[in-house]
Amino acid sequence: MTKIYELQPQAESVLKLLLSTEERETMQLEFADSSGAQLTSTSTVADGDLVHVLFPDDLFIFNLSAAESAPAYAERFRSELADFIATSTFGWGENRDIR
Repeated sequence: MTKIYELQPQAESVLKLLLSTEERETMQLEFADSSGAQLTSTSTVADGDLVHVLFPDDLFIFNLSAAESAPAYAERFRSELADFIATSTFGWGENRDIR
């Protein structure tokens, strides 16, 4: 069973890789259940849990899977966030997908 504290550092590494320092300073990372209630670091990941990355003018929502390992989550998070950035107001048309 994967805990939020296992995913948070993975998410932060991806954010550091794909976002500028200024973008990271203005965004907020949240883990929430399907109702939108924030999860604690010791919460066990359940299907339907979400990652929210809030930017000043954009919101990235990422679905979590209870069966996914932390490394698999990080790879999928990186891929989907890079796609999101390319269509966002702050990164329109930019390919930040670094593998």
